[in-house]
Amino acid sequence: KEWLLIFDNADGEPNVIEKYLPSNSTGDILITSRNPNMRALTSNKNSIELDGMNMEDVIALLLKRSNLEEEISESIQEAAERIATTLFCLPLAVDQAGAYITSGLCSIYDYIELYSGSRKELMDHPSFRGASKYEQTVYGTWELSYKKIQSMATDPLNVMAFFHHENIMEDIFSRAAEQYIATDMEEMASKGLPIAVLHLNEQQLLINDGKWNKIKFRSGVQVLLSYSLIKKGSLNVIYHIHPMVHTWCKDRMARCEREKTSFLAMSLLGCSAIKSNDISDYIFSLSLVTHIKMNQLHLADICMPNVYYDDIYVSYAYVFDQNGNWTEAENLKVKVMEKRQQLLGPAHLHTLASMGSLASTYYNQGRLTEAEKLQVEVMEKKQQLLGPAHPDTLTCMGNLALTYQNQGKWSEAEKL
Repeated sequence: KEWLLIFDNADGEPNVIEKYLPSNSTGDILITSRNPNMRALTSNKNSIELDGMNMEDVIALLLKRSNLEEEISESIQEAAERIATTLFCLPLAVDQAGAYITSGLCSIYDYIELYSGSRKELMDHPSFRGASKYEQTVYGTWELSYKKIQSMATDPLNVMAFFHHENIMEDIFSRAAEQYIATDMEEMASKGLPIAVLHLNEQQLLINDGKWNKIKFRSGVQVLLSYSLIKKGSLNVIYHIHPMVHTWCKDRMARCEREKTSFLAMSLLGCSAIKSNDISDYIFSLSLVTHIKMNQLHLADICMPNVYYDDIYVSYAYVFDQNGNWTEAENLKVKVMEKRQQLLGPAHLHTLASMGSLASTYYNQGRLTEAEKLQVEVMEKKQQLLGPAHPDTLTCMGNLALTYQNQGKWSEAEKL
């Protein structure tokens, strides 16, 4: 006789159900799972990855769950589409939203307003555990998975929550660790400036015996992949997180944990930006921009937007400079210059270096008068501190000559 055997929500490892598979081939087996490792029990051609429902099906699900199938109007349709978009077409979230609307606690028109102000409460509301007989709320589903993995391996998920949710590169972690290893900590401490890298340690950066531990990092990533909390991109070393999982990661943290983890994410981004003319470093720098901007938003969200670390501001400004984000680079460089003037004094070499860097951004923006003013001041002070023949002084003179040239001040340029 033919038979059908179904393993539903088989989210463990393949060996859990492998022993129950019949030896004969007269029937069919259907496995539903969030664990991509279940493909080991079948061929790739017999595996289908469900990325999500399309907008039309999601709206239909929401209207059905909200008991509004018979009352569809243009305004209801538009409200449903807004909810579906806000919830990124995640079926379980949409189903739960429909249950909340059905309960009468809100209408389809004011759900988004309620969600915006009370997202965590809505996504984990106990009244709707069991929507569609799933027996878990949206956040509860991920929390179950997370509790299972916490003791299994190194977990990079919390840090990833403070990057952008797409194109999270393994290189962020590896380059930051390598830069930390290469940093002269005594020299950094002697600068007399707030330095983020001084607050890091080898355990946070997965450094063992003077090297970044790739195996430990990838073991942690593999566990996250097995529970579908993250996904691989087109390249194996690039990862993506569903926007709602990304939000849940932050919502589940206490404030002190958010502050600690956002600092670590900020430090990783800053340390990974290596100054070089290598094309691979430029491409990597280009990829960092969205993560840096998102990290800045996260810091602002937990009221830490003005925490100043000199090395982070300099690194971020370098990344923005590399990518032509002149306004963002300028804002950071002004802050660096002002902080160094305040902490080190106006004639310190580090202060002068920050002034020269800001002048280069003004130059790139075509603001030549402002660039000239800073470059003249830097040149004169370096002549006094280092002497007229010092290489740093000569570099300042060359930069000023270029500014004069672009202003059409040929005589001044020629003289320098």
